[in-house]
Amino acid sequence: MKLLVNSLKNEFEKLLENRIKLNVIGNIDQLPKIVQNELKYVIKKNNK
Repeated sequence: MKLLVNSLKNEFEKLLENRIKLNVIGNIDQLPKIVQNELKYVIKKNNK
């Protein structure tokens, strides 16, 4: 799961620059809290 969190943090600016929207399909509640929080943050900031 560290790979996903690190990728989200490292690629966040590129997602914004390239206007790439991120969304999750399925239930994220069973993922570790750190992953949930990072996904929710990136989705919230990215989808404005």
